[in-house]
Amino acid sequence: MTKVSVLVPVKNDKRIIDLIHALEKQTFKDFEVLIADDSEKRLFYRKTKLNLRYFHTEPMSIAEKFDFLVKEANGKMITITESDCAPSENWLKELVSEYEDDRTIIVGTQRLPGRVNYGNLLLPKSAFEIKHDTNLKIADDTDWFITLGEMGFKFKEIDKAVVLHYKDPVKRLFRSYMYGKEHAYIYIKHKEGRKILKSIAYRLALSFFSFVQVIFLIIYGIYYKIKFYTTKLIRALYEQHWEDFHLYRRIEWDMILNWFNMKEGGRVCDVGCGRGFFTKKLAGRKCIVYGIDNDKREIKKAKEYNKVDNNGYIVADGENIPFKTASFDAVITISSLEHFKSDRKALKEMNRVLRLNGNLFLTVDSLSHKGIDAKYKKTHAKKYRVVKFYTTNDLKKVFSNSGFELKKDKYVLNSSVSIFFHKLHSRIGLSGLSLLLFLISYPLSVISDKIFGADSGWWIYIDSMGKEELI
Repeated sequence: MTKVSVLVPVKNDKRIIDLIHALEKQTFKDFEVLIADDSEKRLFYRKTKLNLRYFHTEPMSIAEKFDFLVKEANGKMITITESDCAPSENWLKELVSEYEDDRTIIVGTQRLPGRVNYGNLLLPKSAFEIKHDTNLKIADDTDWFITLGEMGFKFKEIDKAVVLHYKDPVKRLFRSYMYGKEHAYIYIKHKEGRKILKSIAYRLALSFFSFVQVIFLIIYGIYYKIKFYTTKLIRALYEQHWEDFHLYRRIEWDMILNWFNMKEGGRVCDVGCGRGFFTKKLAGRKCIVYGIDNDKREIKKAKEYNKVDNNGYIVADGENIPFKTASFDAVITISSLEHFKSDRKALKEMNRVLRLNGNLFLTVDSLSHKGIDAKYKKTHAKKYRVVKFYTTNDLKKVFSNSGFELKKDKYVLNSSVSIFFHKLHSRIGLSGLSLLLFLISYPLSVISDKIFGADSGWWIYIDSMGKEELI
């Protein structure tokens, strides 16, 4: 088996001929050379004694070329260099002699010292399991090496294995804008903002052309810093408040306020809490609220964005609620029952954790209004994994079999106007347009339901009371 695979990405650089000539002179012989060249025309034709495979490919980024070549490589170790590099005769011998283990990257000496780049490295093959950031075009090497360091790889720099790395000053001038922009992005991404200052000092000392790069480094350093924090703030505001401007979530909350009478300090369990919108709302009314959901990602977001002092979140199944019998004064489950495999089992669990005469407040999908056809119901069921749609008669039966006494029930979004607006909101999603639409759709839907509401609708609201202990 070949000991070392030398990977070389090429793009319109005829100096690849000089690199191959230098590789032919290597004193270390147990290696293969793999070249990925996406130049308009094939750059290399002549015969060579090297164990060389030349791939003339479709246009690719450098990162894509490395991913392609690694899959073809037979070597136990990988060394990478570039077409504008000229390695010394003992280059491979000196790199291999310093190799320690599969978590160490050997960095040889370059004519242009400074940060690590692709020009002179020996790596374990496992390093390529860490993927490059596809947002970067020319500074992906810097980002990749920082990521490798974060993943536990160590870099060993040696003062031998010399490579001359040629740099075209004119090309560097025209690429200064991109280098400045991408390095600012990298340092902010990896929370290494201080490195921007070091990079500025390095580039000022490097050459006159670095001045242009420094300017863009400063500009984009500020830009990405603002962007990262602004994005984080917007995301937090979105996760905490988007349901305030969501048509049916707002109507659901109105129903909770009108029907759900909970004293300060009351204990509430929110079954199927999702990201914790209602959990946090109820906690804001001085209740002690626990939200449970079987989706770990939703619970993670609930803890991140909707956690307050008097609420908590647990990953759990509503059919096996992880609380003792008679733990809560009330249970709410909003648009969740229709997703359970066994609605009766879930309701029995809710009844179990309720104290005697405790209240269950529930909303459930019905889609029974005449404005909703069978095709739409089928699509909705598939998209949102709905097991069953309900009517009030269905709920009376299942509630009776689960130990609950039904107190109130009501169809909501039960007029053609509110159904129309809800479908429209679902189609356009949450955006600036939907926020503007909400200002019209919310009051018109409420008024329309009061005046033209039918005995059918999109949801059913239920207020019930646990009346007996089921075994």
